[in-house]
Amino acid sequence: MGGENMKALKASYSVAYLIAKSGAAEVIGETLVKPAAKVMVQVMIGDKASKAIDCVPLSNNTVHHRITDMAENVKQQLLSRVQKRRYYALQADESTDIVNLANILLF
Repeated sequence: MGGENMKALKASYSVAYLIAKSGAAEVIGETLVKPAAKVMVQVMIGDKASKAIDCVPLSNNTVHHRITDMAENVKQQLLSRVQKRRYYALQADESTDIVNLANILLF
C-alpha cells in the first residue's frame, strides 16, 4: 500500500473514531464531514489538496466497519491484559431503577 493510501486509511480511522466518540450517526462521514473537509481544504490550501480528500473512505459502511474494528481491538487488548494477570479486582454495584427493578453493574 502506497504512502497516500496509508494516509487515507489513517484519516478514515481517525474520523471514524471522532464520529463514534460524538455519538453521531455513521452516515455523517459522507454527508457532512467529507464535504466540509473538502471545502475547508480547497479554500485554505487549493484544489489539489481538496481532491486528495476524495481518497479518504468515509461511507456509512466503512465508518461502521472502522468503529467495529476499533471496538474489537480494545476488547482483545483488555482480554489479553486480563489473561496475563494472576490477580485482578472485580467491583459490583446494585441499584434500583424507577420501576423498582434491581440492576447490577460490574467493573
